[in-house]
Amino acid sequence: MMRKEFKLVLANMGYLVNEYDCGDFVNLDLSLFFSKSLSSLGYLLSKDSFTVLNKLNKDDLRKLYFSSIDVLKELKGDVNHIIFYKDFPNMKKYDEGDYLLRALLHYYTVSYSSYGYLGDETRSNKLEEEVFEKFDTISIISEDEALRVLTKYFTNLIEGNVIISGANYTLMKLFMKDYPNLLAPSIIPIRMNLVMYINAYLDLSKDKIGDKLEKIDLSFIKTSTDLLRLYAIISDCDPSLDKGVYFISLDRKARRIFLSILDRICKNNRYIIDDLDMYEFLWKKAFEYLHIGEYKNVYPYAYNVSVLIRSGKYQTYNSLVCEAINNFDTKKLLSLLKAKPGIFARNLDMLLRNDKVSSNDILDGFKEIACSLSTKVLIGLWEFYKNRNDLADFRIFMFRHGLTTKFYEACENRNILDEALINRVIFIIEEALINKFSCYENLGKVYLAKELENYRIPNNNRNASLGYKTISYGSKIKLEPGGNILRFFTHWQNNDHRVDVDLSLELYDDNYKYVTTVGWHNMAGGKMISCYHSGDITTAPMGASEFVDLNYEEAKKIARYVVVCNSVYTGDRFCDIPNCFSGVMFRKNLGKKGEVFDPRSVVSKFNLTQKESNMNIALAVDLKSLELIWLDIPKNSNCFFVVAKGCNEISYALRKVNQKFMSIYDLVMFHKNRFELVSKKDADFIIDLDINSDISPYSLDKIARDWL
Repeated sequence: MMRKEFKLVLANMGYLVNEYDCGDFVNLDLSLFFSKSLSSLGYLLSKDSFTVLNKLNKDDLRKLYFSSIDVLKELKGDVNHIIFYKDFPNMKKYDEGDYLLRALLHYYTVSYSSYGYLGDETRSNKLEEEVFEKFDTISIISEDEALRVLTKYFTNLIEGNVIISGANYTLMKLFMKDYPNLLAPSIIPIRMNLVMYINAYLDLSKDKIGDKLEKIDLSFIKTSTDLLRLYAIISDCDPSLDKGVYFISLDRKARRIFLSILDRICKNNRYIIDDLDMYEFLWKKAFEYLHIGEYKNVYPYAYNVSVLIRSGKYQTYNSLVCEAINNFDTKKLLSLLKAKPGIFARNLDMLLRNDKVSSNDILDGFKEIACSLSTKVLIGLWEFYKNRNDLADFRIFMFRHGLTTKFYEACENRNILDEALINRVIFIIEEALINKFSCYENLGKVYLAKELENYRIPNNNRNASLGYKTISYGSKIKLEPGGNILRFFTHWQNNDHRVDVDLSLELYDDNYKYVTTVGWHNMAGGKMISCYHSGDITTAPMGASEFVDLNYEEAKKIARYVVVCNSVYTGDRFCDIPNCFSGVMFRKNLGKKGEVFDPRSVVSKFNLTQKESNMNIALAVDLKSLELIWLDIPKNSNCFFVVAKGCNEISYALRKVNQKFMSIYDLVMFHKNRFELVSKKDADFIIDLDINSDISPYSLDKIARDWL
């Protein structure tokens, strides 16, 4: 029987798993009931699936039904949603005094095992609530086919050009544990993925570390940083090497294997000292644990480098570059830069601003090495230069720190670059991308939807959440006409103590300045725009939920952006809270009839499971363009950040996502030598918004593997 975690992944890809034997029994009534139940969750069965259903006997059909319904309910977030105000969203009758009194009654009576006081439903004129229905087609496949799909999915992640997210890595390790021989990637271009894959493979065996390493082909470890990351992850530390790394003691065989690899790398890399210098402190610690002095005659190249690192008496590559610039030695400078294309790319803007070197010479040299840069680096450069001259008084950097996100402010000290110079850089990058992609497999006739201009490519999804129809950071979903109510939701459950998760909406204007909040501490904050919170619940013994309804036509009167935030008031991390998720659904008008949650109307649902994080900036709505903007930024309340001129994390995040980014549409067009663009009816390969297409915005594994 297949794990539930894998069934969730398959369901999000449009598949249900049939784990039961098909006989000759035909039962049309039960099959129709199955189909009707799925439609209540927003799914339609494919035609082929009815053939499978009609061959199952009654017992197996019932088992498939209950297992499938449970998985799809979890995928959409269809649980028992207990809310504070039972008559939400009909909240016009409450004033601030009502909110305060009811909140105090709840706070004073709540406990771990009891919700205490929750508002009773009062009589009101109920408006009929129309559900915005949009169905996804789902197919029933065999367990063998499910394994083939999952094998391809995880192989794509490993072979892709994007770092595997923490959530997907956990699933990949489970898959390798259950099916140890199915994953056999042929390439691993991202070094972080390489290390994570090796570690997952090592976890399959209970042997000593040295015996485990001896059984693996480690020849694909090409750099000293790869090796350091492997040591970190074996020591149960973050392989990004940017937080709290320590090392465990290794057995003698493992130490010899590590040092033999390092010796090989040192022998073949003339600039090895620079690679070690980037992580000088960590390497000093690693050399102690590896007992390198015992092996100075066996691995002389590694030993000599360790002596240099510990003495601090060495000249780095960067110092040679600076020396060439200061001496106006363009020939030597370009020779150095071409030897390390990645460093050339990172320093390109600085070089173009430097009067001591010729911009034309620099760009001529950059053109020679552009094709040797990774696709990820080229895309990052393309986005950087597309936004290069959008300067402000200060710069804010948003970067991943461990498994959360931090923000850093710096004064803007760059000058405007000549537009002709920028255009030449962009042309070189685009030419390099087209040339790189020209050798990919020909796809024949392709249909490409224009709407994909709003969906960002998966360039860095390390912290991405798993869920129903999650997409890349910064992507923008056009809101459907006819439904002007967005209902945001968050659900959680207590662990071994009381847990309080808060859902709030933060409103910002055109200039990214704060306007107001609708949340637990300001329940009436959106009353003027018919925006209502379902009430603050501070415990969840059997699960609890908070909702906010937003009429975006009304909200446009006072704000431009609405940002959805989740925070854990009791200080817990999201990863420690059972069944914690958030999302958004459509409604056609404001009012209530029936359940407050209808899975058919769910636009997106994502699990809040990030480690080290107790805050999440989930998504935003641009009220002017009527677009939903995907953010999913994990944060920690201990590093809240406010900069000059009233800018905070949220306002910066909004600025950031409104910059020019490379969309899926842009990326596909750089592959133009691989296909012929045709209409949808004539296409052999379809790229659009449909989850069942060859490529959709939700096919992040396929995009990372075959298009980057």
